[in-house]
Amino acid sequence: HGAIITNNGQFAPRFEYIQKICAERDRHSSLKKKENGHDLDILGTAEGTTCVSLHGHLFDTGLINKAFDLLEENHARFHLIHCEVHPNLRAKSISSATIEISASDRDALQEVLGRLETLLRSLPLAEASMTQVKPASSAIAPTNTMPKIMESNSAYLRNNKDAAAMSMPSDASPLYCRSFLPKRKQHVVCLGAGMVSEPLVEWLSRDSNITIQVISGVAGQAQALAQRMRRANVTGRTVDVLQDADTIQHLCSTADCVVSLLPATMHLPIAEACIRARTSLVTASYVSDEMQQLHVRAQEAGISILCEMGLDPGMDHMSAMKIIDEVKLEGGTVTSFASWCGGLPSPEAANNPLRYKFSWSPRGVLSASQNNARYLKNGDVVEVAGEELLASAVPVDFFQAFAFEALPNRDSLKYSEMYSIPEARSLYRGTLRFQGFSAIMNQFRQMGLLNTNKAVLPGSLKCPSTWRQLMQSNLVKFTGDTAWCDETLACLKYLGVFSDASLSRKRGWAVADEFCGLIESKLSYLPGERDMVAMHHKIGVTMPDGRTQTRTCSFVGYGQVDGPTIMASTVGLTAAAGAHLVLTGSLTNQGVMTPTTSQVYTPALELLRKEGIKFVEEIIGHDKTNDADPLATAFSKAHSKNADVKMPQDNSKSPLIDRNTPLFDRNTRVAHRSAVQQRIWPFVTANPHLDGHQD
Repeated sequence: HGAIITNNGQFAPRFEYIQKICAERDRHSSLKKKENGHDLDILGTAEGTTCVSLHGHLFDTGLINKAFDLLEENHARFHLIHCEVHPNLRAKSISSATIEISASDRDALQEVLGRLETLLRSLPLAEASMTQVKPASSAIAPTNTMPKIMESNSAYLRNNKDAAAMSMPSDASPLYCRSFLPKRKQHVVCLGAGMVSEPLVEWLSRDSNITIQVISGVAGQAQALAQRMRRANVTGRTVDVLQDADTIQHLCSTADCVVSLLPATMHLPIAEACIRARTSLVTASYVSDEMQQLHVRAQEAGISILCEMGLDPGMDHMSAMKIIDEVKLEGGTVTSFASWCGGLPSPEAANNPLRYKFSWSPRGVLSASQNNARYLKNGDVVEVAGEELLASAVPVDFFQAFAFEALPNRDSLKYSEMYSIPEARSLYRGTLRFQGFSAIMNQFRQMGLLNTNKAVLPGSLKCPSTWRQLMQSNLVKFTGDTAWCDETLACLKYLGVFSDASLSRKRGWAVADEFCGLIESKLSYLPGERDMVAMHHKIGVTMPDGRTQTRTCSFVGYGQVDGPTIMASTVGLTAAAGAHLVLTGSLTNQGVMTPTTSQVYTPALELLRKEGIKFVEEIIGHDKTNDADPLATAFSKAHSKNADVKMPQDNSKSPLIDRNTPLFDRNTRVAHRSAVQQRIWPFVTANPHLDGHQD
C-alpha cells in the first residue's frame, strides 16, 4: 500500500510529526556550544531535562503526533534521539521513539511527563508504554555497544525485506539503550524482617543483579527470612537499629536504596543516616512532622525519601490520584471525595464475637480506635473526639456482600491540599470493620480495658494476679452483666476474662497491655485461615459542560491459605515498587514525598496489577447538571431504593479467592444513568457522615 506524505507542499496530517522533528532537531543543534574543544549539549545538562522511550503503535494511532502536540502546548523543547517505525504486519511489529525533553524546571518537567502518561492511557489501541531513561547526552553508550544497537535497529529490515520500515538514529547523540548496557549489581538494605518484608524481599530478589540484606533486631529473624527465600542474593543480619547507630550508618552508605519497614517511630534516625550517606529511602508509614522537616536536607543531599508506600497509606493515594488527575486532564472539578479501607479476616475466618483477628500486635489497632478525627461534610468541619470515635461508627453498603461499618480515620481535611482538590466540599476517609466491632470495642473502652496508663491500686489493695481478679478490681469498671450488651458479654466470655488465667504483669504494666496480650492469643489467625483487604473510593465530579459524575474505584483481595497475607502483600509489594523506582533511576523528584504524582503511581500500580492486585474503576453519569455535590446526591438516592447488585460472592470453591485470579478483573467501563434506571449502582453508600441522613 502507498501513502500520501505531502500535498501541495504541505505534510499530510498523519505525517506532520516529520516537520516537528526537523524543527526541533534544528533548534537542538543551535543549542550546542564549544567548550574546551568539545560539544556541550545544553539540553542534556539542564535540570529540567530527561529522556523517555516510547514503545507501541505510535504512528498508525496518531500517538506520536499527539505527543508532540502535547509537548508544544506545554512549552517543552524536545529532540528526537532515535526513531524506529515498523508496519503493522504482525503482533510484535511495534514502533519506538526515544525523545529528549526539556522544560523550564524540574516541576514543569514532571507535569509534562504526567500528561504524557495520561495521554498513553487514553489511547489503549496504541498499546504504548513509556520508560524514563538517562538523557542521551549524559550517558553515551560505549563504542563497542554501538554496533549491537545498530544491528538491533536493522534486524527487522533484514528479516522483512519486503516490508516498509524506517529507522532514524540521530547523528547528534548516540542512543542510550538500557538493555544493551552492562547491568551493574545493586544493593538494597531492608530494615525489618516481619510479615510485610517477605513479599518485598521476594519480589526484589527475582532480579539476580539486586542483592538484599535484611536487618532485624530480633536474633535469627532476618536469617530465617533469608533461608525461606533460598536465593543467593538474599542475606540476613541481626542489628539493633536504635542502639548500633554506626552499623546502621555503614549499611546506609553501602546501599543503593534503603527500605524501612520498621515502626514509624524508628524512621527518623534512619532517614538522617540516609541523608548523610546520600542514599534514597522508602517507607510505608505516614509522613510525620519531624520527617517532613528533613525535606530540604534530603533535597540538598540529592536523595528521595519516599514515604507512605504501603496499603493505607499508599495504594489509597495512588488509586485516588490516578482518577483525580484524569478528571483534571478532562477539565473537570472534584467536588467531593470519600475513601474507605480496612484490613479484616475473610468472612469464613471472622468466626468470633468481635468479628476481627490480628496478624500482628493489636496495640496499634486499639490505639487507632481512640484517635481524634475530623472530616468535611457539605462545607462544614466535623470533629470527633477520640473517646467518641468508636461510637461514631455507621453501617456502609457499597460492598453489599459484606456487612461493613466505617469509622472516621484521623484528619481528612489535609487531603484537600495533598490531593489538590480545594473545591471539594466533602472530604472523608474511613476505616472499615465488620458491623458490631465498634460497639463491642466501645464498651471495652468504657470498662477501662483499653486504658494505657500504668496500673496503680490505691492503699494496700493487693495487685490482681488473674483475669478474674482483674475484672473484680477497681482497675476495670465491670459492674455486672446488666450494664453491658449481650454481644459484649459473649465476647468477654470467649476471651476468657472471667477465668483464673494468670496475668503477665510485666514491669510498668497497664491494663491495655494485658488486654492486648489476651486478644492476640485468642484472636490470631489459625493455620489455613485467610485475611482480607477492602478499599473503595467515591469521587464527585463536575465536568466543564455542567454534567455531574460519580467516579468509583474498588479493590477486594484475600490472602493465600498458608501463604502471605493480603495485608503483607499489598504493603510489601507497594514498598517494593518504590524501591524499584529508586533503583532504576525513574524517581527523579528529591526530598520527602508521597506517592501522589504520576511518576510514582503509574509504574507502581502497574507493578501491583502484574502481581494480581487490581482496581476496578466505574464512572456513573447523572441526568441533572450543576449538582452542588453529586457524591452527596448519590448517597441520598441510595436510601430511596435498594440496589439490584451482582457482586462477587466469597466461596471457598471459587477461583476468585486465589490471588492469581483477582476478585476484580474487568476493564474500566462507563455506566450512564440512562442504562441503570431500574437500580442504583452497587457501590453507592448511605453514609450519614456525608449526606446528613441517618440509617
